[in-house]
Amino acid sequence: MGYLIPIVIVVLFVELILSGSWNRFYFTFGLPLFVRRAQCDNQLLDDALIAALNKEFAGSVGPDIVFNRLGPALCAFREKLFQFTLFTYTPIMHGIIVYDPRTSQASVIGHANWFFVAFVAVFISMSASAGEMLVVIFGVVGVIYFVQARRFRSVSEFLTHFGRDESEVQPR
Repeated sequence: MGYLIPIVIVVLFVELILSGSWNRFYFTFGLPLFVRRAQCDNQLLDDALIAALNKEFAGSVGPDIVFNRLGPALCAFREKLFQFTLFTYTPIMHGIIVYDPRTSQASVIGHANWFFVAFVAVFISMSASAGEMLVVIFGVVGVIYFVQARRFRSVSEFLTHFGRDESEVQPR
């Protein structure tokens, strides 16, 4: 069991490197925990949209969400690394926006963070007899998932309303 903790630490550092460098493989493949589609009115993921997303999801009580275009139809996003805010948490997902010009839809997908998966696997293997600790951990994970899913849903809603005439936009 003593070898599992160093493995989790290695996974954490590898993930920080891949996430921090906006690695395309890291953001496009993974275990999907969140999926939501948005109608986008024939827009591509251009520089104006990325700038608007970065502006819209900065400066809140929690960590900023930062966006980086990986291609004309792909945009990765995640909570800003090493940002100190009033409300913070260890994210369990990172996201990708995949735009399909044939249907004018963008899919907002949240993939599980590797550290989260490794941590949960090790925690479960080490605390099989501590049922009440499992309840606490899964309760905390549920709260973090709720917070992130709400934020990812806001990304989807922003994509739906971006670029529309203000008279057409429904208040959020």
